[in-house]
Amino acid sequence: MPIVSVVLGLLVWAVVITLGVRRVRGRSPAAARRKRPPEPVGPQEAQRTLQELFTDGATLARASGAQVRVESIAMLTLPTGRIVACDPIVFPDSAAFERSVPPGSYPVSVSLALMGPGHIRVAGMRVELSQSTPVRWEAALVTGQVAGAVAPGESFGYGVDAGLGCFMDAATAATLARVMNEVEGPSGNYYDDVLATELSDVAKPWCDHHPVAADGANVVIAQSGWGDGMYSSHWGIDEGGDTVCLVTDFQVG
Repeated sequence: MPIVSVVLGLLVWAVVITLGVRRVRGRSPAAARRKRPPEPVGPQEAQRTLQELFTDGATLARASGAQVRVESIAMLTLPTGRIVACDPIVFPDSAAFERSVPPGSYPVSVSLALMGPGHIRVAGMRVELSQSTPVRWEAALVTGQVAGAVAPGESFGYGVDAGLGCFMDAATAATLARVMNEVEGPSGNYYDDVLATELSDVAKPWCDHHPVAADGANVVIAQSGWGDGMYSSHWGIDEGGDTVCLVTDFQVG
């Protein structure tokens, strides 16, 4: 019996490893170029950085003074108002944030860090929910996460293993997961077979992806800074206490 158990265990692990390799084989160029893992930041530093990220012309102190350029890239369709932020290739079935927004379409912009001549990095992504200016920030959490329940200098976030981050509606996430499984089959890869073409412009490392071409549901995808890592998202709150934006910081530094 012990021998049988060992053999069965090895077979299970072989299947898991094979599936994992197949899913992450296609990776954006940024995934292979991360200089170092993002360093944890404290609450005050995070608050300052989030303000800088989407201030056109600002300089990112942690990125050696790289200048920020803010660019609008797409309108995000939210039929349920429940937003998912995740690595769309490896973790398309990630949970939506607990806080929801009114269903509708909202502009998405990216913060581009101008690192040098011809060298840009996507420093952050933002869903703009109103024209109001945020004056404070609250961690964007999914069910089971509790604000303040992490060690000092740490924060909740989502893992990236394919060099990409995104925003999408919870309903779209389910569609994306289904379409990915259909495309990949026994040997395909969604990044290589579908997304690589949409993300081929090095000057525009993002895309407005529609898992079903005839459907209005979309996934707004961008390269995640230097690539893989763990990235946190925050809700921007204005003076009246209203939620005015959602920002993911890709820790470019």
